[in-house]
Amino acid sequence: MDDINLIKRKVESLDKWELFKTELIEKGYKLWQMQYGYDSPEGFHAWFWKGNNQVEVVTYDRDVQKDIVSSELS
Repeated sequence: MDDINLIKRKVESLDKWELFKTELIEKGYKLWQMQYGYDSPEGFHAWFWKGNNQVEVVTYDRDVQKDIVSSELS
């Protein structure tokens, strides 16, 4: 079985998310799973994948969550 590479990134603003989203799109990542919400103690979690690579994004920003849910990464 192949190992999964996981990168975890906390995104605190829409500006930072826009930059990171562009990078994910350019590298071919797709939205895989979402959990919780920006206003929960855990924050909003979104996982993106490409092959054996996964990226977990955590945010407490409402606008970042809204953009992830409606993004072209899904």
